[in-house]
Amino acid sequence: LTPKIQSIKAGILIYLNRLDEAKALMEQSNQTAEQNQDVNVIMKNLNNQLMLNYYNRSISEADIDTQEKLLNLTKKYTPSPNQIGIKQINLALVYFNNGYFDRGIKMSDAAINSFSASNNAEGLLSAYRIKSSNYAFHAKNGEALLVLEKAMPLLNLVEGARSLSDFWLVKARAHFAEGELVAANQAIDSLHQMSIKHASLQLKVQAWVTESELALTYNLYQKARTVNEKLITTILANPESYPNYGPVALLLDLYTEVLDGQIDVARTRRTDYLNIYPKITEVLPDLIKRIDAQILAADGYTKQAIKMLSLVEQSYLKQQDIYTANHVAREIIEINGTDDLAAIEMVINRVQNRPYFPYPFNKYQAQLMYQRGKLIPAITLLLELKSLAKDFWKPQDQLLLESWQQENSRTLN
Repeated sequence: LTPKIQSIKAGILIYLNRLDEAKALMEQSNQTAEQNQDVNVIMKNLNNQLMLNYYNRSISEADIDTQEKLLNLTKKYTPSPNQIGIKQINLALVYFNNGYFDRGIKMSDAAINSFSASNNAEGLLSAYRIKSSNYAFHAKNGEALLVLEKAMPLLNLVEGARSLSDFWLVKARAHFAEGELVAANQAIDSLHQMSIKHASLQLKVQAWVTESELALTYNLYQKARTVNEKLITTILANPESYPNYGPVALLLDLYTEVLDGQIDVARTRRTDYLNIYPKITEVLPDLIKRIDAQILAADGYTKQAIKMLSLVEQSYLKQQDIYTANHVAREIIEINGTDDLAAIEMVINRVQNRPYFPYPFNKYQAQLMYQRGKLIPAITLLLELKSLAKDFWKPQDQLLLESWQQENSRTLN
């Protein structure tokens, strides 16, 4: 086989998940290509290496060097704005995944410039989406939505189902992270409409996953169950078509039950799901630990549960996933309950050192103030939170505020 054929075959083997064979073939191809300075084959093998790492779930800083080499070779040998833009958004993703947020933003902007130069609407939409999703990843949801707003005029110029569906997914998540339930549901509806237009169950599954996540964020457990049932029924009927979504759907189902206090149900299903997907604990290890921590807490092992969640929180921070780390911090506070003031204050203090959405942390802060006899500051903070929380503001929050206001009135009288 020639080096070119070897590199093409290696790419096919990667998609077939025959990774060891692909790696061996790439090494053979690369050795000859480098001796002959065959740039096209070298670039093909660099792309193969990135795909291999993705399938191995071993994306690391080494991928930065690979993507930078690809970008430099593209600029030198195939310097079209489109090709450069593609390499730039791929490099931006690798920067983000390795925690280099500022470099990722800068590279996203470079990709936007490249695609603008070639009037590539689909490339532009992807670049804006990547920039936005990583603002959201770092709990900067306001900035994420501003970027998406700039991209809105491109929607009528793009026909690719993948690009449009990815856009609506990011938009839905950014809106519900900001407490905008109506806008988030509108984005999910757009995704559902696309799944009908393109007769795509894959898009429908994506929409259901997002819808379930949204329902859990707002404690809408029955809605999450309804969506999870659709997800699991669809995926288990043909698991080969949804290799990435099967474990996710099952874990969302478990997570719904533990958050709603249905521990025995979750415990039984956890065993059943392990029989279906034996490696389910390896797919999203941090999420399974969050589920197990809730089970531990329900069984009375509060300290062990909090210790487990604290390690998970640090894991998300290490991945630069500040948004999810903040959710884990919230779970720690809720497992502690509102009696352990010192533990709650410690969690709130560390969250305040990073970007976060004020609900529910400002509510916990107000409760701390109230329990320490600072009634007026507690009321003031809760009033401020009411204006910021949007759809997160719940009837029980309003009742809490009104009870404090009544207490303050009695004190004044």
